[in-house]
Amino acid sequence: MDEKRAQELIEKIKQGVTEEVKKEIEKELKENIIPQFTKGVDDKKKASETFRDIIKALWNNDWGQVKSLTETDEGGAFIPTEVSKEVARLMGQVGLVRKAGARVFSLNNPTKVPVFSGATLGSFTTEGSTLTAVSDTLFSEVDFKLHKYISIIPMSVELLEDAPGLVDLLTVLVAEDLAAREDYACLMFDTASGDPWDGIIKMADNVYTLTGDITDGTWEDLVKLRDAAPYQVKYSGAYFMHPSVWSFYQSFKDSTNRPIFDLEKNTFAGRPVFEVPFLPAKGSTSGGKAVVVYGDFKYLWIGEKGGLSLEVMREATIGSTKLGEKDFRALKFRKREGAVVVKTDAFAVMKTAA
Repeated sequence: MDEKRAQELIEKIKQGVTEEVKKEIEKELKENIIPQFTKGVDDKKKASETFRDIIKALWNNDWGQVKSLTETDEGGAFIPTEVSKEVARLMGQVGLVRKAGARVFSLNNPTKVPVFSGATLGSFTTEGSTLTAVSDTLFSEVDFKLHKYISIIPMSVELLEDAPGLVDLLTVLVAEDLAAREDYACLMFDTASGDPWDGIIKMADNVYTLTGDITDGTWEDLVKLRDAAPYQVKYSGAYFMHPSVWSFYQSFKDSTNRPIFDLEKNTFAGRPVFEVPFLPAKGSTSGGKAVVVYGDFKYLWIGEKGGLSLEVMREATIGSTKLGEKDFRALKFRKREGAVVVKTDAFAVMKTAA
């Protein structure tokens, strides 16, 4: 059920139906549709209020209250489920790899995941014929490498006490920052540079190399990039590129002078285009750089270890600010997660000529 279905049902009532049909429609609206639009409102309010109570308890060093509100009181406080869900919901709204379909799940010990490296799992065969087993080399097991997100936010005691909506704002800002850094890590990380895992650009099996720079090509290069991946990905993938590169491709039109791209939906050939600031911009793409990524992001797995934790720092020096001297506190958010490309041929990377 969705908003379109709700509108259809309401229109039917307006147009005039029998009392019996009207009751059936009203029942469907009440039981299946309206709850979808109201679901989470109370949870969101509760999350905000609980989060505020946790911060105040930590601020006042009231560990009895902290323990009653959170899942642990050892060193930091793990944010309760309803608050973590709100952060996850916000990350889903602004995180681009999550929007593109990345799988997000909780990690348990041991932190290992399967990676698929085969071309096929099976085949059709004549009934009654001898069956051939799938090779046991199709899957390999890799360790899930984690990294730690830390956000330290200093502020005065008075700000926390006097500023309405501060906790709501912090929730949004932390979620946005987490999502942005997650996007970068999933696409750009490189173990050769000291990162904990290799991102999509390093792991992708398929590479389409331009004959020159971005500006030497046309929109057809985006088609060739898509076609460099397996045909199954052709209608399920998404593009990632810098906004200036996307703007360059948008300048092209077809033989009848019509735009090739759907700018309202931000798509090319029906596939979504996500603009990210950390891929090379137009004018700085030469020299064999990876400039556009295409792939099916359900084969990117993001594992979260534990939850989002919060600690109040009282005596540290943050930059040039000595917290104790200025009657400041610092909120320290902490989260551990990692990412693995579990099917490397599901992604293709466009590179400029070396």
